[in-house]
Amino acid sequence: MFLFVRLQFRGAQGKNREPGLQAFYVSKTTGSRSPPSHLEQTSFSLKKDRYFGIGKPGTRGSGILTWNPKPSTRFSYFMTTKITFLGTGNALVTKCYNTCFALQYAGDTFLTDAGGGNTILAQLEKADISVSSIRHLFLTHGHTDHILGVIWVIRLAASLYTRGKHPGLTIFCHDECEQKLRAFCQMTLTAKLQAVLDNGIKFVRLTNGEAFQAGPFHATAFDILSTKTKQFGYRLILPDGKILVCLGDEPYNSACLAYAKEADYLLSEAFCLYGEREKFKPYEKHHSTALDAARVARELSAKNLILYHTQDNNLSARKALYTAEAKKEFSGAIYVPDDLESLEI
Repeated sequence: MFLFVRLQFRGAQGKNREPGLQAFYVSKTTGSRSPPSHLEQTSFSLKKDRYFGIGKPGTRGSGILTWNPKPSTRFSYFMTTKITFLGTGNALVTKCYNTCFALQYAGDTFLTDAGGGNTILAQLEKADISVSSIRHLFLTHGHTDHILGVIWVIRLAASLYTRGKHPGLTIFCHDECEQKLRAFCQMTLTAKLQAVLDNGIKFVRLTNGEAFQAGPFHATAFDILSTKTKQFGYRLILPDGKILVCLGDEPYNSACLAYAKEADYLLSEAFCLYGEREKFKPYEKHHSTALDAARVARELSAKNLILYHTQDNNLSARKALYTAEAKKEFSGAIYVPDDLESLEI
C-alpha cells in the first residue's frame, strides 16, 4: 500500500518551505511500502526513514526525488486521487486532443483510452505523467480516436521494459479491442518490441459485468450496448470508497442502470450543445448533448458530472456554455475540463 504525504519543511524561523510536495513512504531499513503505525498521526517527526516523491504539483519534475529528512522535519499526510484530462474533444477535433484521461494515486497511473495518435505522448509529457508510471490501461472501444494512441503507449512502454525502465503494462479491454491491438502491434512494431507482448505488456480480456483490479482501483466493466461498435465502460471504486463511472462516448442506455447509478463522479460525453444540435447532428451520430447528459446525471442521482468528448468550435467559451446548459437539468457540480486540466477527487 502506498501513502501520499504532504511535506511541510520548516526552516530556522519556523516558516514552511516548499509546501505541497507529495511523497509516498518507503522504509529505509526494511524496504516495506506499508505505512508504519506513526503515520496514523496527523503530524509526526521523521528520523531515519527515506521518502520518495513525485515533485510539486503543477511543475515539471526530473523524476523521483529522494529525501533523508532531519529529525525536525514535520509532515502531515493525506490520501488523494487525481484525474487528469489528457484530451477532451471528439473524433475530428483539431484545436484540442481526443478524449482520454489518467487516474493517479500514490505513484500509480491508470489510463483510459489514449486518443488517436502519438500526441498522447506529448500530452503525457505536458501533464508530467511518466509512461513508466502507467501500469494499467483501459480501452473502451476500437474507434480511431480512442485506440490508435494506445499503440504509441504500447510502443514506448515496451521499449522502456526491454531496458528495465518499465515494470510492465496491463491492458484491460474486450475481445474485439484485443484483436485490433494485437493486429496493430504485429503490423507496426519491431520484432523486439512484439516479443514483449504477453510478457511485459499483458492483455486482460474482459466480459460484461467482470470485475478487475487496476492497481489501487477496483472496477467492474460493463457493455454500454453501443449502437455502432462494441464498447465497454466501467464502474470504479476509488481508494477512499467514492464511485466513478465512465459511460464511454455514447448516450447512456437504461439497461446499464446497475452500473451507472448514484456515482460520485459521472463521466459523460457531450458531443455538442443542445442549442447546436441542428448544426452538429449529434443524434444521427449516436451521441448526446450537454443538456441530455445533465438530464441523465439527474436521473441517475449522480453527485458530480464531468462532460467531455465535445466540439472544439468555441473552446474559449466551452466551459461556460456547456456548464450553463447542463445546469438547466442538473443541480450538482458540473465540470467541463480543458485539455491537461486536473481535479482532485
